[in-house]
Amino acid sequence: MEFERLYAIGKDLGMTGAELKRWVDAEIARERDQRAQNREDAKAQAEQDRLRLEAEERVLKLKIELQEKTGSTQGAATDSSAGQALARAAPDIFSPHKLIPPFNEERDDLDAYLKRFERVATSQDWARTKWALSLSLCLTGEALTVIGRLDSNAATDYDQLKATLHQRFRYTAEGYREKFRNARPEDNETAMQYAGRISGYFDHWIEMSQTDKSLTPFATP
Repeated sequence: MEFERLYAIGKDLGMTGAELKRWVDAEIARERDQRAQNREDAKAQAEQDRLRLEAEERVLKLKIELQEKTGSTQGAATDSSAGQALARAAPDIFSPHKLIPPFNEERDDLDAYLKRFERVATSQDWARTKWALSLSLCLTGEALTVIGRLDSNAATDYDQLKATLHQRFRYTAEGYREKFRNARPEDNETAMQYAGRISGYFDHWIEMSQTDKSLTPFATP
C-alpha cells in the first residue's frame, strides 16, 4: 500500500523507470527512519515525564516529612492537595513564588538565581533549615529532577542541594573557567555589568579550584 501510494506520487511528479524506483525506495527508507525517530522521541518524552513525576512526588514527600519533623502541620495529606495545605500552613516558607519567579533553565542563570533566592530568604528571615525546601518549590525541569535523585538528608540540606545543582549545570571550577574564557558582552549589558559578571566567574573559578588568589593577580578573559 505504501509502495503504491509513493509510486503514484512519483509518477505525478513526472518520474519513470529507474528514477521512479530510486525515488520510491528512498522515500520508503526516509519514512521508515522517520517513524523510528518518532518512536524514539516518544520514548524519550515518556522517560522525561516519568522522571519529572518521580521528582515532584519526592519533593512532596520531603515537604511532608519536614512538616512532620517540625510539627507545624498535623495530619498532612499525602495526595496532590498536600502541597497546597503545607503552603497555607507556612506561607513564608512554602510559597516563595510571590517573591521570586520559578527557575527557568533556558532563560535564567543558575548562579544568579541562587544568589537572588538567598537574598530573598535572608531579607525574609527564613530559617536556613527551610531554604532547601523553599528552593525546591521554585525549581522546574531538570533542576527539579536533580532533587528527586537525592536522598532526603541531601535534599533538605541547602548547601548540599546547591552544590549538586552547581555540579549538574556545570557551575564547577572547570565550568566557571569556560564561562570566564568565553564570556562576551551581552545585548544591553553595560561595561560595568560585563566587568562585574566576568569578575564573578573568575572569583568562582578560583574559589572552586581552591587556588590561592595571591597567585593569580591578573585575570584576562
